[in-house]
Amino acid sequence: MREQDAPYLKGTREPGRRAPRKPRPAYLLSDKLMTVYETPRPKLSDPGRVYKHLEDLKDENREVMVVICVTAQNRGILREIIHIGLVDQCNVSSRELLKPAILNSASGIIIAHNHPGGNPSPSEADITTTKMIESACTLFNIRLLDHVIFAHDAYFSMQAAGFISEDKS
Repeated sequence: MREQDAPYLKGTREPGRRAPRKPRPAYLLSDKLMTVYETPRPKLSDPGRVYKHLEDLKDENREVMVVICVTAQNRGILREIIHIGLVDQCNVSSRELLKPAILNSASGIIIAHNHPGGNPSPSEADITTTKMIESACTLFNIRLLDHVIFAHDAYFSMQAAGFISEDKS
């Protein structure tokens, strides 16, 4: 191989040609991973609004766990994808879910995840996870407003179904 055939070997490039791009990590390629809300911030006062707010994630083919940090008036501060799981499960710890809320001084959080299969009904693991997160939120004085499970054209609210306690003082 001659030098003029492979100028990249010497770290040079032909005049007028751009240097090749370095590969970027996947988390930099997606604008879905984190959204920081500018003013006016969306008011997320009911599960229907949360579901509409997550429309861009409805057609994901793997479970995606999202945390939405809110102010005392339930206005969104930040939406962050915490974990991308498998087709039928998404294991996440309370520590991972509460970290954005603590770092952004959020008054409360709404957690949400999708069910790629199309049925938004909660599994036993979903109910157990919700109770575990609710206990962790109590320790940090962060309100858990809801856990919304959404699918292609429907959603399920853990708060509306009574799985999350009503006391939000």
